[in-house]
Amino acid sequence: MIRPVVDYKLGMVAQNGMSIHYSAMNYDDNYRQMTQVCEKLNHHAEKTWERLKLDRIVWDIILDACISGDSFAYFYSDNGKIELNAIDATNVFLSDEQETELQNQKYILIAQRLFVEDVKAQAKKNGLSEEEIGLITADNETSMRAGDKAKTEVVQDEDGGKCVSILKMWKQDGTVHIARTVKNVVYQPDTAIEGMKLYPLAHFSWDREKGGARGIGEVCHRIPNQIEINKSLWRLITGIKQFSFPHIVYDNAVLSKENVERLSIVGSNIGVNANKLQRVSDTIQYLQPASINPLAANIVGDMITRTRELAGAGDAVTGQINPEQASGAAIIAVRDAAALTLNRHVAAFRQFVEDIARIWYDMWTAYHPEGMEIPISAEGQPSTAQKITADELQKLKIEVRVDVSPNNPFSKFAQEQALANLFARGALTFEEYVKALDDDASSPKGKLQEIVDARKAEAQKQAQKMLPELLKQMQGAGGAPAMPPSGEIAGQMPQVG
Repeated sequence: MIRPVVDYKLGMVAQNGMSIHYSAMNYDDNYRQMTQVCEKLNHHAEKTWERLKLDRIVWDIILDACISGDSFAYFYSDNGKIELNAIDATNVFLSDEQETELQNQKYILIAQRLFVEDVKAQAKKNGLSEEEIGLITADNETSMRAGDKAKTEVVQDEDGGKCVSILKMWKQDGTVHIARTVKNVVYQPDTAIEGMKLYPLAHFSWDREKGGARGIGEVCHRIPNQIEINKSLWRLITGIKQFSFPHIVYDNAVLSKENVERLSIVGSNIGVNANKLQRVSDTIQYLQPASINPLAANIVGDMITRTRELAGAGDAVTGQINPEQASGAAIIAVRDAAALTLNRHVAAFRQFVEDIARIWYDMWTAYHPEGMEIPISAEGQPSTAQKITADELQKLKIEVRVDVSPNNPFSKFAQEQALANLFARGALTFEEYVKALDDDASSPKGKLQEIVDARKAEAQKQAQKMLPELLKQMQGAGGAPAMPPSGEIAGQMPQVG
């Protein structure tokens, strides 16, 4: 019962496509220059989103939050490139469990399971002695890991195993500091990340709990109902096994066990002693089973239905609408009415993406003190590197806007219906209709575009054939003016489609 509720709410929140837009708040002589910088950052943010495959990863992040209440995205720099790790809520420890704003925490701890050899390599890079590096050993501390599979690790040898590494982040004089430690040694001492003012950790919470920094998931409140439904189903199935099939009672002085077992064979014959037999019912008969109260079965279905409806995930909003019997607008109206309770979660997801955008800008500024080059490609043109100077990054005062665009089949269905109606009424030409279709529309846009291109080519071909006759008519009218380009001649032909 819980699974369809989680799947529905996950889809309703995660289907909203998010796009990051930076805008400049430098309302001075540098406004135009800073606006151009923001355009470059917008392009770079779009490419970073695609490179990190966030369209897929956010589904996992939202799913974790929907189940457990919270999920975290940790960003770090690898040779100047931003990378991402999705962190389970059980591996994040906050200095103040009552502070809801992550950036106001005095410190944050992140527990990770890392390979011993990788930790030793990092320790050696940080200048630790061989004696200190020897203290880094594998352990079996997997109790904080979420999921049963995470608690089973393949260990080949001591150096091939994993160990718990704790990353500590705190702010000092407005700058983020980090340190890393394992059980026996601090393998990365206090390190200031100059220029970084925000913790590179984004927090998505499903439902906030009053007075707590953590959230509560969709599953928690459904567990008592699920347990009672399971118990009721067990009672019902047990009753069916005991009472739904008749039992045989027979006189063992007349019939043997083997004779009675033959009753399960179709067309079998059983011989009895006629001298001792008065009536067949005196020798063998079926005990009629007790009837099962239909309320037992009804209550299970009723509990499931009511629980899903109260959770806002009833049949009407989880796919039980026939698109052939309802218009796209009607489907969207039903869906949107049922999804009103999820607007708060969509807003939280939007804030989560906005936090990511601010963290990215903070990291770009910190890890590129000499400026950074951004590859920008125009349509049909090779990519060219455009540089954003360090001075521009430092002076830029950004404002982050996150645009939300629902991306679900019913929204696309309604959009395609609207375009088809405009085309049918003649408000759009065939070429305009094809151009307005999305690339992933249900209509074959690629094949329709081929038809448009073929018609254009045929129209130009016909225009070229008519060109000599048109020139003769113009000469007969009094002189041969300069021949117009063939494109103009083709443009005078009737429009195709």
